[in-house]
Amino acid sequence: MEKQLKTIFYISLMKNIFTKDELNSFMQYFQIMIRDLVICTSNIDEIIEQNNESREKIAPFSYFLGHYVALAYSFATLTLSKLFVQDEKRSLKKLMNKLENSDFDEELKEMLTKNRKLSENGSEGEYDYLFKHKADIKNAIAISREEINQAEFLVEKIKARRDSYYAHFDPDKLGEIEVESLAEIKQLSDIAEGIYNRFNSGFNNSTFMFTNLWNMKDLFAIINDHHDEQVKKRNDLDKE
Repeated sequence: MEKQLKTIFYISLMKNIFTKDELNSFMQYFQIMIRDLVICTSNIDEIIEQNNESREKIAPFSYFLGHYVALAYSFATLTLSKLFVQDEKRSLKKLMNKLENSDFDEELKEMLTKNRKLSENGSEGEYDYLFKHKADIKNAIAISREEINQAEFLVEKIKARRDSYYAHFDPDKLGEIEVESLAEIKQLSDIAEGIYNRFNSGFNNSTFMFTNLWNMKDLFAIINDHHDEQVKKRNDLDKE
C-alpha cells in the first residue's frame, strides 16, 4: 500500500513538470499551423489581385479558383480555432498555462541557464528578449494574453463560425453568424505569428520567417502567358 501511494505521488509530481520535448512539440505544431495560414491568406490575396487585373485571362479557371478560396477560408477558420480557442488540445493558451503553472525539466532549465550566460557575455540590452528566468516567461505570457484579449471578439467570431458552419452545419444559425473577413483572418494570423516568435526567440534565440512556399504567382504567370499566346495565334490567323 505504501509503495502504491509513493508511485501515485511520484506520478502526480511528474504531471506538473513541463519538458523540453513538450515545448518543442507545441512549437512545431504552431509553426505548421501558422505556415499554412500564411499560404492560405497570401494565395487568396493573389487570386483577388488576378481577378481584378486579369479577369478575362483566368476566366476558364474561375470555378476552380472560387472553390480554392472557399476551402482556404474554411481551413483558415478551423486552424485559427485550434490556435486560439482555450479548450483546444494544443492552443496558444494551453502552452502559456503549462509554462506558467508547471515546473520545468532539467533540459528546459538548462536552456534558461544557457540564455543567462549568453546575456551576461553580450552588450547591454542585446539579449533582453531571451528567457533567462521564469519571470521573463511570465512577462511574455502577460503580453501575449493581452494581445489575445484585445482580439477576443474575433476569436469568438471565428469559433461561432466554426461551430455553426464549418465543423457542424446549423442551418438555423446561418443568418445569425457573421462571416469572417480576410482582414480578420490575417489579424489573428499575425497575432499567432508574433506570439510564436516571441516564445521561439525567448527560448531558442531564433525567429522563423513565415513565407508562402506554394505561391500562386508562378501558376498565374503560366495561365497569363498561355492566354496571351492563344490571343496572338488567333490574331495571326485573322491577318491571313
